[in-house]
Amino acid sequence: GEADRGFFWNMNISKAELIYRKNVLWNVVAGIINAAEAVIIVAVVSRVNGLKDAGILTFAFSVANLLMTVGKFGVRNYQVVHESEEYSFQDFFHFRMVTVGIMVVSAVIYTFYNLRIYDGVSQKMACVFWVCMWYAVEAFEDVFAGSFQARGRLDVGSKMFSVRWILTLCAFIAADFVSKDIVKSAICGFAVCFISGTVFIIYTYFKYMDKNKWHVSKGMGVLFKESISLCIASYLYIYITNIPKYAINTYLGDETQAVYGYISMPVFVIALLNSFIYRPQYVLYSTEWKEHKIQQFSHRVMRQMLVLVVIVVVCLLGAFLLGIPVLSVLYHENLSPYKVHLLETLFASGFLAVGGFLANIFTVMDEQKRAMLIYLVVSLAGRVIIYHMAAQYQLSGAVWGYMITMILLAVVFGIAYVGILKKAGHDRC
Repeated sequence: GEADRGFFWNMNISKAELIYRKNVLWNVVAGIINAAEAVIIVAVVSRVNGLKDAGILTFAFSVANLLMTVGKFGVRNYQVVHESEEYSFQDFFHFRMVTVGIMVVSAVIYTFYNLRIYDGVSQKMACVFWVCMWYAVEAFEDVFAGSFQARGRLDVGSKMFSVRWILTLCAFIAADFVSKDIVKSAICGFAVCFISGTVFIIYTYFKYMDKNKWHVSKGMGVLFKESISLCIASYLYIYITNIPKYAINTYLGDETQAVYGYISMPVFVIALLNSFIYRPQYVLYSTEWKEHKIQQFSHRVMRQMLVLVVIVVVCLLGAFLLGIPVLSVLYHENLSPYKVHLLETLFASGFLAVGGFLANIFTVMDEQKRAMLIYLVVSLAGRVIIYHMAAQYQLSGAVWGYMITMILLAVVFGIAYVGILKKAGHDRC
């Protein structure tokens, strides 16, 4: 667009370099919005509606993110690497229609199951359902964003994501100020999300998509077999990060849920900052691995690990100096008693980022089944650890259990990665 050309107007660079910079820029914008969407909404609800409603929305976001892994089926990075070589966009498109349908049905079943089992949760379950519908739109949009990225246009999908979420946030916030009802506001947000998402998908598809590549196809059956482990791994990744919220929902209640939501909001910041750097290079990781450039590949991974260490240190320092004052103002609550918990969750998120990054690298190396098994083992261990510690030590126990689980995740992934790399070095000498 004109804004993009103005941004680079005086730079004497090639078209390829211009597109790469746009990819990086819009990936950063989308990442910031992705990190801020729940923070902004919960902050508004905390001030306008109170602590209980903020806790309900915190839980709603955790459920919606978990179900979105079913909708996306963990196939985004696989699509970027394999579309046009082994599969057509049509394969991914039809497959995504099925998986988003399963996501919506799952949300309906989850909602009605909880309404039948528990008393007095109608508002909570209605809010959970409509927030899930926001993410159903995102899951469907993602198949187009993945195809644009496969064509070297990560910026196009990032723009769609960013504008749609800004409109959704504005709609929810305006409705909540007027109605002070989170269910009505969530419905209003969904209406805007659905309409804007539909318009953007249609516009970008006809403007950027090369329809001539639809003939290459291995078929949806093969795609399902290849991606089922990615879906399970993505599901377990989100489940692991949210186990403390499920434990708090079981043992402690909505007010404690809100407090944990406040101090754990920065959890994904480190992983997102890390993704700003490695996501635009994802095709390079894939190319180096396919061309058997093991040393270059491993050096690129190690450089990213060093970048991650720097990000963790900077974030911890920022959280130590400014974290509690900023969060207290943001959420209109005195969070001073929870400073140590904030630092612990942020420290743990560094290990989460290591696990998430290496899981993506495993996809490049066609080791997604191994990543799935690692997530499965760690999620089972984390479920036992976090629920036990939350029951014994309440909020402190949930945070300590989370930290132990994230360290375990990073260590197991690290050991497996070294083993795969050594084997690849021997096999490809």
